[in-house]
Amino acid sequence: MLERKQCFRAAWIVLLAVMLFAAGSVLRHAYADSLVRVISTTPNNPSSIAVNPTTNKIYAADFHDGISVIDGSTNTVTSNLAVPNAADIAVDPNTDKVYTCASSGLEVIDGSTNDVLSTIPVSCDSVAVNPVTEVIYAA
Repeated sequence: MLERKQCFRAAWIVLLAVMLFAAGSVLRHAYADSLVRVISTTPNNPSSIAVNPTTNKIYAADFHDGISVIDGSTNTVTSNLAVPNAADIAVDPNTDKVYTCASSGLEVIDGSTNDVLSTIPVSCDSVAVNPVTEVIYAA
């Protein structure tokens, strides 16, 4: 009976060690403290950045030059969107819509086509998306 308890305890220790190692691997990647790569964008001075984790697209907004769309798997710019005075940017990964505060209002962009779907006439400098409720906040 004692031998069975020791085997059971050893199995739990091995399982715990494997779980801790796996968690350490994930945490190490999620919280890296080093620069991975510098990506040159057409906007020379991006003021805001947003990531769609579902499509692995990165959006860099520049107040003077518009928005660069970056493919996260290749780290290359795939498109440049002419959005005047894009100040802040946010992404809803569930709907694949991108929201940016621009001089014309809150621009709603289709993330799959990069087309502007609509402009909400509101003055804003900051935008955020709650992907759970799919509510967009602009200030």
